[in-house]
Amino acid sequence: MRLFSTGIFLFLLFALMACSKEQLEPVIVDPPVPITVKLVARDTIRQGSYKGVGIHSFVDEAYTVLEQHRQEKSVTYLSQVNTYFSDVTDLKNRLRQFDWLTLDESYDTDSGVQIELAAGKVKSLTLNNRRSLSQWPEAIDSKSALQVGDTPEQLYSKLVELSKKPTYAPKFQKMVLTSRYSYAIYDPVKARLPWTLVYPKDNRSFDQVQIHFKDKQVAFITVERFEPI
Repeated sequence: MRLFSTGIFLFLLFALMACSKEQLEPVIVDPPVPITVKLVARDTIRQGSYKGVGIHSFVDEAYTVLEQHRQEKSVTYLSQVNTYFSDVTDLKNRLRQFDWLTLDESYDTDSGVQIELAAGKVKSLTLNNRRSLSQWPEAIDSKSALQVGDTPEQLYSKLVELSKKPTYAPKFQKMVLTSRYSYAIYDPVKARLPWTLVYPKDNRSFDQVQIHFKDKQVAFITVERFEPI
């Protein structure tokens, strides 16, 4: 029996819709305290379905089911990549690969900053309370503030400098890079990435699920059952 020490990171709502043009902003949820668990069972599902996600169902159908699970709070973790950072220097050379950068304190605040990116360039600035900004921080000189149109190099340089200032340092306690995965169904590389989900059970046990795709359809689903040691 294998033993694992794992933390369930609750930080991401991804959007993956084949037939929708709606753009969803990332929802960042704080991670809980890690727990020590052991793997007690593993199964691969190639026929039928798992919690409403059918084998051979299309991407948008699977997403619709999982979005319902999220709204019902039966899923605590949805992700394709781990993009949670606490060191601003880890953002270097990564900004071009993602669509959103969120800056916030250890726990989410209304004043957390959502930076929309396009190939690493700043496209928009919005607070968690949905208020749009022309720059962030608002109270400093525009040359030092994050601005719409900043290049990846300008953005990274400003982030490093702002993170050193005591007034703004708390917003760099939790940095999350996220993507809109609606393009993944058209990108052969992204489309091969499995979706990872965690379904909590009683007594702090949980199922960790990976949904694997091929040709825009669910190919198979792996389910691992973990229980506390």
